[in-house]
Amino acid sequence: MLGPVGEGGFRVGLAIGALVAAVVGLGLALILTTGGDDSETTTTETGTQIEIGTGTETETETVTTTIPPQDVAEIRSPTGNIVCRVASEEARCAILEFAYAPPPKPASCDLPGWGHTLGVGTVGEGAFVCSGNPPASLQSKVLRYGYVLRLGPFECDSSSLALLCENRETGHGFLVSRDRYRTY
Repeated sequence: MLGPVGEGGFRVGLAIGALVAAVVGLGLALILTTGGDDSETTTTETGTQIEIGTGTETETETVTTTIPPQDVAEIRSPTGNIVCRVASEEARCAILEFAYAPPPKPASCDLPGWGHTLGVGTVGEGAFVCSGNPPASLQSKVLRYGYVLRLGPFECDSSSLALLCENRETGHGFLVSRDRYRTY
């Protein structure tokens, strides 16, 4: 049973805060553990259920949620300077501001913004891509430093030094930061 209004309000607020933190953590775990295979992702969570307006709180049993795997993920670096779209066939990232010298623009590319976008596919090395627009929304989910996104054969690692995307099956990929890039 909850105590006086002041104490109960604090306990309910504390429980709501814990519930919000659990939901946010679950969402981040689902984003960062997506796979490109046909299996399903299962997440198990326990917590406290708060009934707003009634002043009661009850302990819930284990809740299991099954969701289908994602086909596409859009992410951005913590600074927002790099945005990426990762799908089962390609990982592609654009850097909004850079200080490196990109390779010469190919004659076949008639779009503005050469040097901003790199990609790696299911075959071949990572390379610059002729693209006029960023591959993902500037409001995409943040891939925090030290975190990894895996989807299909692709893995993108975020660090304070650079963002690295690689096809784990071929070993090809790219690294990009404000000051440098590397394709392989």
